[in-house]
Amino acid sequence: MRPIIISIIVGIGIVIVAAGFLTRDIPMDRISPGDFETQTPIFSTVPIGESQDNFANNPATKDICDVSYPDICIPPYPPDLDCSDIGFSNFRVYQPDPHSFDGDGNGIGCESQPQETQIDPTSLETAGPSTDAADSQNELCLGNARCISGTVVKVVDGDAIQVDDEVVRFALVDAPKMKYDGGKARGFIEEICPVGSSVIVDQDDSQLEDKFGRILGVIYCNDLNLNSELLDLGLAELYSTSCDQSEFSTLSWAQKHGCES
Repeated sequence: MRPIIISIIVGIGIVIVAAGFLTRDIPMDRISPGDFETQTPIFSTVPIGESQDNFANNPATKDICDVSYPDICIPPYPPDLDCSDIGFSNFRVYQPDPHSFDGDGNGIGCESQPQETQIDPTSLETAGPSTDAADSQNELCLGNARCISGTVVKVVDGDAIQVDDEVVRFALVDAPKMKYDGGKARGFIEEICPVGSSVIVDQDDSQLEDKFGRILGVIYCNDLNLNSELLDLGLAELYSTSCDQSEFSTLSWAQKHGCES
């Protein structure tokens, strides 16, 4: 009888040890980003109507979803993830943002990642430039420098925007830094010419770029000369030291604000 009891006790002990091994917590530093691809709800959006607090306190998600990212279920650090690991963009980010998805600190993670557009090569063979667009460019652009037609990808600050893959600095315009004007100039641009807007940039013949390699030019958006608008509304000052260098210094809007003939 005693050998049978001993065998039963030993068997129970083995079962307990095995169960503990199978259910033990796995250190996060041993998990790679790829390990999360087959789990749910990792890298999934928060269910519609689910508040951040409910999502964070949900027993099924609280241990695997970092509360810094209320719109997407993203695991806490470690491992260290980047935007290419998660496949999402333009989502809300709260501090401390352990994965540093919000690089510029504006509360939006993995932003300014334009979707690739698939273009049918055959369409390029038969489709020519829009006559209306070409006429519009010819009417607005002066001189012999580039006349750029593109899309606003980002409003960089109060006197610079990104058009497609190039940054354009407003010629003859100097807007205060955000810490001085609270972002009024930038806010005006975002309202009048938001991301996704079509613009025409007339590059300055006399000074093609600034010292940082940004294109210098006049920006036309929604039938407005944004350089002139910023000056007229008092959101920026004339960059007077460039008056003797700029192609645009003889135009009425520049003359009105201080450039002399």
